[in-house]
Amino acid sequence: MKSIDIYGEPVKNLLNGNFFIKTSIGGFFTVTTVILVIIFTWFIGKDLIYKEKPNSYMQTDIFNKFLHLNLTSDKFPFSFILTDDDNRPLEDFTSYLTIKLYELTFEISEKTKYYNRTRKQEHELRLCNYTDFPLISKDQFNDAQLNFTLCPKNKTFNLSGYWNEANLNHLQISIESCKDSSDSKVSCKKQDEINRYIAKTSANLNIFYVDTRVVINNNINPLETLTTVKYKYVIPEYFKKTIFKIQTQNILTDDGFIFSESKKLQFLKMVEKYTDLVLIDPDEQQLLCIRDLFFKYF
Repeated sequence: MKSIDIYGEPVKNLLNGNFFIKTSIGGFFTVTTVILVIIFTWFIGKDLIYKEKPNSYMQTDIFNKFLHLNLTSDKFPFSFILTDDDNRPLEDFTSYLTIKLYELTFEISEKTKYYNRTRKQEHELRLCNYTDFPLISKDQFNDAQLNFTLCPKNKTFNLSGYWNEANLNHLQISIESCKDSSDSKVSCKKQDEINRYIAKTSANLNIFYVDTRVVINNNINPLETLTTVKYKYVIPEYFKKTIFKIQTQNILTDDGFIFSESKKLQFLKMVEKYTDLVLIDPDEQQLLCIRDLFFKYF
């Protein structure tokens, strides 16, 4: 033990051929020092290699106006379906209710200074397939039974603006009472039958989308995707309007070491702002309206 003492007192003259006076206690402290250095080196090296406990924090960017958002299925895939109170798809609803997806454009009139709707484009809907949800695995798609839901045939929407700006473009999902028309392929029921159908089935609109969850202790891949659903009940003789907005959020992580290796990833988050419920005129066709669905919101 004496021979390994690194804490020995130096001497001016050689003592038994050594320049230091070594003791057993000094040797003990030397061994302890080496063990502590090894332990410290292991934990620091482990953090550098595996990065198991990174520092993570959220960031919200503040801008003075709402920016343009090119919404695609590889950024924010979504679909919807009508279900009953037991979450079973309503397969016979077409004679009672219709689901519409509109893209709306508004501009402020130079004369009246009020908003005029300059465009209302209806988008065709179809049953979803796996390629409509590229952010999740095929097993996740099947487990969520998204193949029974409706997806827009068009996968790209250019959205921008808000009500305090001169121009705005947004999406609207609408549940409407079925109305007979010359090009209708179904025979629509009367309004009182529609009301009874809604009450009997507890019809509600399910909106499916891919949400993002932050994984705190993962520096390599701090984001995890999962399928989420929001639902809104259709209420007979009432008009319900729900506002959803999209937040652009950033997650920043580093390895937690003094020489930080920062990583910044951006993702979209859907947030419900509010829901209004009002009594409607008996002749009103629209029952449920999901408006301003995908404004970019900071």
